[in-house]
Formats: sequence, structure tokens, C-alpha cells
Amino acid sequence: MLAYETARRLRGAGERVGPLILLDAYTPLDDVAPPAEDDLITLEEMLLLRHLWCTPEQGCTCAVDRSKPLMDQGPEIAATLGAPDPEQAEEFLLRALEVYQAGLRAVTGRRPASSDLDLVLIKPAEGFGTETTLQPRRLLKLEAPANGWEDIEAGTLEVVRVSGGHVSMLTEPHVGPVAAAALETWSRR
Repeated sequence: MLAYETARRLRGAGERVGPLILLDAYTPLDDVAPPAEDDLITLEEMLLLRHLWCTPEQGCTCAVDRSKPLMDQGPEIAATLGAPDPEQAEEFLLRALEVYQAGLRAVTGRRPASSDLDLVLIKPAEGFGTETTLQPRRLLKLEAPANGWEDIEAGTLEVVRVSGGHVSMLTEPHVGPVAAAALETWSRR
């Protein structure tokens, strides 16, 4: 959404903007209110997203013990989510929760405005799959053929299919075709 809005405003200011490449970006469902802020649900979602980067080859690098209550593992959760300083774990988690929840509010709070931008959606074959909890499923057009972009008044819309899922498309062996699709789009400018 940020890339789309930035490109739209640049175009509106008279700047030349080539096709906008969207990496499996979704538009919000119509008339959906932002979810109530629930720190535990948000932590679960953030940890799931982080866990998706663990690979069978490298094993799980998450420091969270799922057999114990999350509320008792603040430092471990902060470390798993990338806190740079263990002494600041609580502050890091509070900020991370605030940012993630602000993102959810932003996604649901506004439908993309119309533009004449040409859009290229790089969409993985597996879509979101099981790579999420309920939050995005209640907020985003996950089942739409072009992730909801087909409902936005814009220039052309091209959907490029690649292998993988929402997160795994950015890992081997899927990232190569994603990069190739992006490069092919840019070569047509």
C-alpha cells in the first residue's frame, strides 16, 4: 500500500513512474473495521510470520518455547523478533506491537485511491496458504484473483504467477523466478 500511494502521489506531482511491482500485496475487504487491539493475538501473528523464515535445512531459529505461556517469555519473544538489546526487550515488544497494530489499522482504514498507474502483481501459486492466523483472513482480499487490485481503478493490471507462498516466495528456490519477473517488468520500461 505504501508503494502504491507513494507512486500515485509522485505521478500526481508530474513525476514519471514506471510500472509498479507489487509483491503479493493485498487490498482490504470492503467495509471492514480495524480489529480490536489484542496484544496476544498480535504476538501470535508476529511469531508465526517470523517462524515462516525457519527452514528445514537450518532448523527452527525461534527462541520461543511454544509449550510455555507467551506472557512468561518476553525476552525470548523479543529476541526472536529481532530485538537488538536484551536489556530493552519490553520496550522493543511494546514498540513492535504498536507498529504492527498501526499497520493493521492502516490497511483496513483506507481503500487505495484511483490512479493511472500500471500495476504488475507478482502472485505466488500458494497465496497466503497456511502462512497466517485469522487477522489477515478477516481483513484482506486473500481469495480475489488479483488480491483485490482488480477492483481498484488504475492503468493496466498484469498478474505474474510464481511458485511458493506469501513468505516463501522470497526464499530459495522461489526467489529466483520472483527476481526474474521483476527484472522482466523493468526491462519493458
